[in-house]
Amino acid sequence: MHIPEGVIAEMLTPFDDIGRITEKETVKLVYFLIEKGVDGIFPVSSCAEYAHLDMEEKKYLIDIVVDASGGRVDTIPGTGATCRQKSIGLASYAKEKGLRSSFIWSILL
Repeated sequence: MHIPEGVIAEMLTPFDDIGRITEKETVKLVYFLIEKGVDGIFPVSSCAEYAHLDMEEKKYLIDIVVDASGGRVDTIPGTGATCRQKSIGLASYAKEKGLRSSFIWSILL
């Protein structure tokens, strides 16, 4: 089993002026973090905005980060939610994408 190590950056979520996730800025941020040498990226993290994203926005953000990182670093999405079923649902989505979520790591470690 692969256990992530090193620097895993909590990633802020870039928004546009009306509060939508901006794919272009998200991709730029992923590239920036990888260029700076991080070992992993933690999208939908605990930087506070995750609590204000709906499930589809969280999945969209995960998809952008996975595509932009191209497997060059670990992607460990946050799966925290205000209810257990939503957290389990997001952890399941991360698993479908081939990722281990922060929820799964908290159980395994």
